[in-house]
Order: sequence, then C-alpha cells, then structure tokens
Amino acid sequence: MTAPKNVHKLKDLSATGRALSDEGQRLCAQGDFAGGEKKFREALNEDSSNVYVLAFVANAQMAQGKNDECQKTLDEILAIDPDEAGGLYLLGRLRLRQDKVDEALEALSHSARINSSNAMTENALGNALSRKGLRQPAETALRKALQLDPDNADAHHNLALVYATDRPPSVELAKWHYKKAQEGGYPKDEELEKLLK
Repeated sequence: MTAPKNVHKLKDLSATGRALSDEGQRLCAQGDFAGGEKKFREALNEDSSNVYVLAFVANAQMAQGKNDECQKTLDEILAIDPDEAGGLYLLGRLRLRQDKVDEALEALSHSARINSSNAMTENALGNALSRKGLRQPAETALRKALQLDPDNADAHHNLALVYATDRPPSVELAKWHYKKAQEGGYPKDEELEKLLK
C-alpha cells in the first residue's frame, strides 16, 4: 500500500522537531507522559501532519488515561493515512481498553497486515483473539510476537494465560511462559498463579 503524499514520517521533521520528539520519547520512557505529550505537541508545531509524532501523542494520552483525547488524535492520524500501522495498533489497544473486542480485532488485524513484523501488534492481536475465545489463532499470534521479540514479557504472560485456561490446561507450558514474563519484568499475577497451582 502506498501512503498518501501528505503523510510525514519522523525523517521529515526538522532538526528542532526531531530533538523535541526525542525529548518527548525520553520523558515517556521515564514515566512522564504529560511532559512527553507536551514535547510531542511542540514537535507538531514544526509539522502538524506528522503521523509518527501524532502516534507518540496518542500513546502518551493513552498512558495518562485520556481516552477521549487519544481517540481524537487517532482520528487525526487515520484521516491523514487510513493505513498507518501505528495508528491502527493504538486504536486496537484503545478498543481493548474499552472492551470493544470486535473493533479491536479489526484495527489490529489491519495493522498486522500492513506491518507483519511488529511484535507489539502481534501481542495485542493475540490478546484480542484470546478475549474473543479464539484460542488457536491467539496462540499463533502470540508465538509470532515471541519469534519477533523473544524477550517480550507481555507476550509471554499472554501466552501463559492461553495455556493456563486451555481445556485441559497446559500447565507446564503456562508456567514456563509465566516465568519468562516475570524474568522480563512482568508484575506478579495472582489470578494466573492460582490457575497454575
């Protein structure tokens, strides 16, 4: 798919815009999502149609629980480029938060078709498929996420959940993936631990 000509990526930012975006990412990595959002908005003053920076804004808004603002930002992204994989991924995550699993599946599937090598998208898709009760496709998506990023703690956790809730449960596989998730920094999950006993 060819992106519309007016779509701007990170490489299209000026040096000032790039520095502001880098600072926003640094702040978000430290947990200061409000500060990161502010820097991304300053970068957008340099290039208001930059879908990558808009995606950083949407991600920072989602991390702050500003779901309505996040939706508006995602609408902006997808109006500029309806096939922007990052925007579709974030839309899928937002829909999962809202328990709109069918809409999440649609957005995440679209994102995965466009960018088939993104572990975060495959993990979110696996999560959505699992929540829909589609165990085999969920396992496939989560395994793909781990092929792309073997240390993805979220994917290990989600795969542990799939195996623990299987009929019959695959307890040893679930335990192995849960251990990998914890080694990767995933917090303790008491509900999963009950299933594994």
